[in-house]
Amino acid sequence: MNNDNKKKVELPVANPIITSYTGHASLLSVIQNNDESMPWILGNFIQILMYTGENSENSSPFFYRQSDFETCPCIDYQRIGRDIITKKWPNVIEFIIDCIDMGYYISVNLDQFFIKNSPRYQKEHIPHPTFIYGYDCHQEIFNIADFYNYGKFTHCKESFSNIKEAFDNYHAIFYFHERRFLGADDIFLFKIREEFDYQFSVKEIIIFLEDYLNSRNTCRRMPSYDYYHYSDSRFTFGINIYNVIKNRLETSIHLKEFIQPKYFYIFWDQKKLMLSRINYLGNHKHLDNTDVLYRDVKELEVLTRTLLNLGLKFNLTKDLKIIDRIISAIPILVEKEIKAMELLLRSLQDR
Repeated sequence: MNNDNKKKVELPVANPIITSYTGHASLLSVIQNNDESMPWILGNFIQILMYTGENSENSSPFFYRQSDFETCPCIDYQRIGRDIITKKWPNVIEFIIDCIDMGYYISVNLDQFFIKNSPRYQKEHIPHPTFIYGYDCHQEIFNIADFYNYGKFTHCKESFSNIKEAFDNYHAIFYFHERRFLGADDIFLFKIREEFDYQFSVKEIIIFLEDYLNSRNTCRRMPSYDYYHYSDSRFTFGINIYNVIKNRLETSIHLKEFIQPKYFYIFWDQKKLMLSRINYLGNHKHLDNTDVLYRDVKELEVLTRTLLNLGLKFNLTKDLKIIDRIISAIPILVEKEIKAMELLLRSLQDR
């Protein structure tokens, strides 16, 4: 390599408040280093949607919008195709080092077969986004993060050679939406913008809450850059997703071998952030009854965490009684959540 073999750079990372998906966790790991980004964070991550169309048995909920690199004002961002990298750099190692030297964090899909900390290491060829934020030329390692430690967003180190293998052996994704809008085949580069123009909008929070409670397609009122993809009946929005999950568990209870952690993890993330949002709204005089709202949402946060823990316990024990407990708990959670979110919505609308 042409780089100084003693050189070491590690860009600062924060503990992300949301970790449902690598894309969210990577972005928040960066922008939470700037306190000015918090209003943008609190203005988003409210609405949830889920693919429920044909062949959706293994789908999971995710936040609307699905990818935030394009829409987040807190970063400078660009996408680079793999063909450019392989043509202009000796290898991806040199490219990543150059980008980090310029202050850029990297998100790139890598073949998990070559990543030592991945549960798929030497077992399965699966592409997955990997967050890269530092390197050590002396040890020939990169600082990376992904869901390695039993599904937790984990920071670790990986060798230059393994990252190169994981990049070189990546197989292109052929779904148009994932390639065009989610950039599955590209490398994402992003860095903090010290100054940016974003106005916290209570009106937008009201729209998100209304659509969430009414299970309404938010694309119709707040279009995304990939609006067309989400603007049909293949997707379920908002609180009705709980019923989708409940029905899945009911119809296949005796065949069930694994419960997707993201069934409940994303709702837990949503509630955790809602607690911070309520405090922010109260501190900025947008809410009066913050104590009551915080108490109610805290109860929801505990309940969603309980469902997540039950799902993880089932995955270890295969005890079908646990699924019965989850199915019985979901309607109780939905009833409490509707009551709490309606109170929050009325409180915001009455200001």
